[in-house]
Amino acid sequence: MADPSKILDADDYKNYRNVRAVALFYMLLGGIFLICLPVVLNPDRTKDKSADKDKIPEVAYMVILPVMGLAGLIGGAAIRWGNRKLSPLIYGIAVPYLLAFPIGTILSFVVLKGLGCAD
Repeated sequence: MADPSKILDADDYKNYRNVRAVALFYMLLGGIFLICLPVVLNPDRTKDKSADKDKIPEVAYMVILPVMGLAGLIGGAAIRWGNRKLSPLIYGIAVPYLLAFPIGTILSFVVLKGLGCAD
């Protein structure tokens, strides 16, 4: 495989490095989401059941956390390995993470701009 620094010009190589770095962070974040899923779904996490009325239903956690976690792990790994078919899965964690101001917004913008979505 050819060395990307020799093929790409300076701006494209900087973009390449930035996207790969954020993809590594999203892989880590996706793994944390998957590891924390049993803790979030633990029925004994709160003793006061009246406080649960205002919280997001656990069904939402059972859908959102695994989807975002798997999207981060698989999409990040695809970006790191250069797989063009699976790399759009990173959007599954980058788009919702836009709302995590300010760090999530900056990191997601780097990924979306780097993959050609925010041009």
